[in-house]
Amino acid sequence: MGLIVSFGDYGVGDIVEKAEELYDLLLDLCQDKLDWANILNKPELYTKFEVYSREEIDEMLEDIAPGEHTHEISDIDGLQDELDDRYTKDEVDAALEDKADVDHTHPVSDIEGLTEAIQALGIQVVESLPMPVENGKVYILHPSGSDRFSVYISAGGSYVALDAVTYTALATALASKQNKLSGNSGQLVLGDGTYVDRNKAAVGLGNVDNTSDLDKPISNATQSALNQKANAADVLLKDGDQTKTSGVLTFVVSPVVPTAENTSEAVNLGQVMGLLSDAINQENLWLEEAW
Repeated sequence: MGLIVSFGDYGVGDIVEKAEELYDLLLDLCQDKLDWANILNKPELYTKFEVYSREEIDEMLEDIAPGEHTHEISDIDGLQDELDDRYTKDEVDAALEDKADVDHTHPVSDIEGLTEAIQALGIQVVESLPMPVENGKVYILHPSGSDRFSVYISAGGSYVALDAVTYTALATALASKQNKLSGNSGQLVLGDGTYVDRNKAAVGLGNVDNTSDLDKPISNATQSALNQKANAADVLLKDGDQTKTSGVLTFVVSPVVPTAENTSEAVNLGQVMGLLSDAINQENLWLEEAW
């Protein structure tokens, strides 16, 4: 800030005094206007407790990995231990090499001493039954390459198969079978194997009333059809003799009446008109004769 002072009518002493007064005035003015609230376009500032310093930021970034980077297995804690706790394919294959399936069979030849023990009992192990048949022999048939065998005895010139099951298999099968019935002819067997007397209650007939044919129920469709029918006493039937004792019969269409032949029969219009015409003609004939 610059201050221009003109000497004018003042002496040097006056000039200095006035300059000091002016300086004090400007100083007071600047101190008032330089208050922080009166400063325009000031930047947004924070205290040192609100921001990190450069040293703090550098220290925080020191151990931060870049965006694209790689790691060694040794950099991941515990990973190598997890890898070492597994079998390789070769190790698994080697461990399973001589192992058998849980469900499997063996040929007779795999059971040491079985053939010799059987032969010592007079039982022969053969791949095919010998011919001709020699009665009184026992053979164990074991076809070549098969893992199963069958037992045969020879009798009467032929081989008889000896089918057998183990005691455990037989007991399991029999446990679910129905015991032999021991009831009498007057009883029935229920689904749970118990017996009940054979009567109408056992088969549900006690819930059925002995109704007559006239009182037996009919279906709704049958009843609806019957409701559309008229009683025979209220109508004239096509066939049979009938007597109408009450009521008035009204015909929407005139019935066709055949030509009457007896005095008790109804006559039709044509027959009446014919009779009237004959009567008129007869009357005219009488008049002509009278004249």
